[in-house]
Amino acid sequence: MTPAGSLVLWHDAACGWQWRQPAALPVDRLVLGRTAEEAVGLVALIYSICAAAQAVVTRRALGLPVGGHLDALRAERLREHHRKLWLVLPPLIGAPAGASPRPMAGETPADFRDWMASTTDPAAAVARHLAAMDPARGRSPALPAAEAPDWPDPTIRGRAAENSLALSLGDHPLMRSIEAERGRGPLWRLALKLLDYTRLAAGAPVDDPAMTARGRLFVRAALQDGRVTDFARLTPTDFLLAPGGIMAALLAGTPPGDPDLALLVELADPCLPWLLLREAPDA
Repeated sequence: MTPAGSLVLWHDAACGWQWRQPAALPVDRLVLGRTAEEAVGLVALIYSICAAAQAVVTRRALGLPVGGHLDALRAERLREHHRKLWLVLPPLIGAPAGASPRPMAGETPADFRDWMASTTDPAAAVARHLAAMDPARGRSPALPAAEAPDWPDPTIRGRAAENSLALSLGDHPLMRSIEAERGRGPLWRLALKLLDYTRLAAGAPVDDPAMTARGRLFVRAALQDGRVTDFARLTPTDFLLAPGGIMAALLAGTPPGDPDLALLVELADPCLPWLLLREAPDA
């Protein structure tokens, strides 16, 4: 038996890394027939870790105003980046967690190199650890951007898609510099989170209301006579775990006993508790 609600991973000698997602909550059935505001409140309550993002995107899908909620979304993204970069990842390489996050001084490649050189920032230690990896490890192929998914599948014209902060920041000069040198590998993915944190901490506005700390959230909804008649969601996790997606790329070639396995899974950021099995689970 495996814990309910967990992402289960195992390694197959013939097929590589495999996983099984927990059954999705029947959110659509829970919100059907409710008013728009009731639906927003219920979705935000169910997904309380990213309640601001859930509320903003659901409000947009239902035609409700979002302006007054963007500050909460900005604070939520900052909090999630802090948790991942300074609290979750450093202990996975034996570094202490850092309660005080430290953004870059600016947004240039030189600013990134200066930040990486810090010997007192545990997130910088993670970046140096990733930079020491083989540049080919965990590199993602060129994937289409997740803009109009193939409902109900998290794909673009049947292909796995890039649904991460790269949709907003992938063309930034810093990200292009890292990509040119090392491809879209683990260091590039860490830098996406750091760049978003640095920009938001410096006061940059939320320019994409559908963008969460991990990628774009898609909600499709409809109202009739003031009540919800259709509701569907596709999350960054759905795209991440799709066949040929980012999780598959990050873990490709990583053996089951690799000491960096947990680091790569957490960098993929499935937003689910996960556990590693020694063998494939029962069907």
